Amino acid sequence: MTMVVPFTPRMLTGVQQVMWEAYCSGQQMDVAGEMVGLCRKSVCNRVAEAGGIRPRRGRNLQGRPLSYPERMVIEAGRLQSKSLRAIAGELGRAPSTVMREVDRNTTDGRRYRAQTAHARAFGLASRPQESKIGSTPV
Repeated sequence: MTMVVPFTPRMLTGVQQVMWEAYCSGQQMDVAGEMVGLCRKSVCNRVAEAGGIRPRRGRNLQGRPLSYPERMVIEAGRLQSKSLRAIAGELGRAPSTVMREVDRNTTDGRRYRAQTAHARAFGLASRPQESKIGSTPV
């Protein structure tokens, strides 16, 4: 069973991409943080978590995974009792994609929550195994 991490703004790929663009272009960490509303220490922590290397997650993935704004549209559609096909039409996605998203993130009679769904997807997108470099000290 996967642990659900709480939603944080760093899960929004747009925020992360702007921060990494600034950092990789040679900007200082405090400048990169100011661009996205983070303090210098938060940028240092993100860079340290990634080992100083920009993560692949979120780069050039337009159209594949659902974005946070798309999940917000799904949540609003469900609150308005719209059909899954109508929501899919608004998003320009296949109805099966919306159905899987709602089924995956609605349990025990609870309503669909975009923040919870995005946090869960963010956690599941992480690599489940240790990297080759991390597992080989030499």
